[in-house]
Amino acid sequence: RPDHTWRILDALSECKGVSEWFLFASVDQPADPDVVRLLESVNFMPAEVTVASRPLGCNENTWRPIDAAFEEGNFDFVVHLEDDHLLAPDALEYFEWGRQFLDDPMLYNLSSYTRDVKDPDDHRVISRDWFTSTGAWAIDEKRWYDDFRHFPRFQPLWDCWLTLEQRGQRYEYAPELSRCQNIGEGEGSLHPRNHA
Repeated sequence: RPDHTWRILDALSECKGVSEWFLFASVDQPADPDVVRLLESVNFMPAEVTVASRPLGCNENTWRPIDAAFEEGNFDFVVHLEDDHLLAPDALEYFEWGRQFLDDPMLYNLSSYTRDVKDPDDHRVISRDWFTSTGAWAIDEKRWYDDFRHFPRFQPLWDCWLTLEQRGQRYEYAPELSRCQNIGEGEGSLHPRNHA
């Protein structure tokens, strides 16, 4: 979906502090050459684009760039961005702000997505007993190796496994006002009323 990729990269380029981040992009097969070209043209932040040699599917294609960021990139904090969500200009600042809470062992992850439209002046952050795989979410290195890295890469519903099997009593932080917007309306959409 090159149109989605273009919009996502345009929104990402407007994020405050984006040049201080590193983009690991993973393109599954069949790879759209326009998507690959758009990703390879990113010049507003350092980036690495990997095109799969075989079809990976959603689970494995989600797992690989996160693992690469921790293993190869030696980063200690990663934000995963879905391929049909636009980040708000302050989304990366929100994630940076949220890092201060990662010492809390009961915090599972930081999420940027909230389904319901909220008051644009509501800047509260809430905790909820769920893992929201939609949009953009962040974890640190410890959570990756202790929890997230073990999700079933070759079975459906990896996100349900993280929520129902792995999370336990832990919670996520999420903003009352979503810091990303779903543009993935179309066949297979789970929440069409929340799309742009």
